[in-house]
Amino acid sequence: MRYYKQIFLTLSTCMLLGCGGDNTTTSLIPDVTSVSIDEENITIYPTDTYTNLHATASYTDGSQEDVSTYLVWSESNSSLIHMSVNTIEVIANGGDANITAKYASFHDTKSVHIHTLQAFHVLYPEVNATGEYLFEAQGDFDNNETNRTLVKNVQWSATNDANISVDEDGIVHITFYAGETNVTTSVFNETNTSVPLAPQSKIFTIE
Repeated sequence: MRYYKQIFLTLSTCMLLGCGGDNTTTSLIPDVTSVSIDEENITIYPTDTYTNLHATASYTDGSQEDVSTYLVWSESNSSLIHMSVNTIEVIANGGDANITAKYASFHDTKSVHIHTLQAFHVLYPEVNATGEYLFEAQGDFDNNETNRTLVKNVQWSATNDANISVDEDGIVHITFYAGETNVTTSVFNETNTSVPLAPQSKIFTIE
């Protein structure tokens, strides 16, 4: 690990927790000239997995270094997105916000656009016996992207003690038992049945 990153960690800790000694302001890394976010035109689907951003520090000797996880990241609209270090988590469906990466007096800000999910549907398997079956929710977005698999901000539930698990690709595994099972799929925790993104349900009966 480069010396610069160790200095980043040390100074970041001092800034957050406070360090002992006098209050004299002294630059511990005078060779840093700028900090910049690498990505441009950041657009995200609200139902994709987390998005990682990257930031670069530039130095007076002309060198550069990835300092993505050593900066303080923040968002302008916490009801839309949440920054966890350099990772964006989308909370709401569609909108715009700014994200800022900051270190000491250096910072950079970029805009983020979240696409809007306009409709979704569920790919239902033919359930005719007990056992595990695969389900998938797909969505259509405001940029004419269609049938995109929904991974995040989608909720699944099932009655009759059916077991549910979701893999990293958004494929849902449901284990069915004998009897009647109602499978319900919703997005963004929507419960209103009269809106375009209303929850969808289907009943499966196994004798």
